[in-house]
Amino acid sequence: MAFEENQDRLNERMHVCIGILAAMDCGAQVFAAAQAADSPAEARAALQRLHLTLKDDARAIIGIRSDVYQLDETQARLVLDLRLCRYIRSERASVVAEITDLVSRLRIGQ
Repeated sequence: MAFEENQDRLNERMHVCIGILAAMDCGAQVFAAAQAADSPAEARAALQRLHLTLKDDARAIIGIRSDVYQLDETQARLVLDLRLCRYIRSERASVVAEITDLVSRLRIGQ
């Protein structure tokens, strides 16, 4: 039971990190969509409609073939809650490192 709960938490965290990385890789698109919205709910919906492009390294780590990624409601909400400093290029490396670690841990558990 504890093993499954841990796997679930790792999968949830990976899901969040993928959304953050997608938003970081498409910062201008994300900012424009959020800035054009009249409310947080509109901003969240606008982010969910975006077709974000993941960079090659992210797709390779995650194992996603398509380069187009759409945020779900949870990811969009968390992206809107991020502080601007999370979009700094050096922060991307820490998110990629976390995703790499999560992928490794999830593969070990399978």
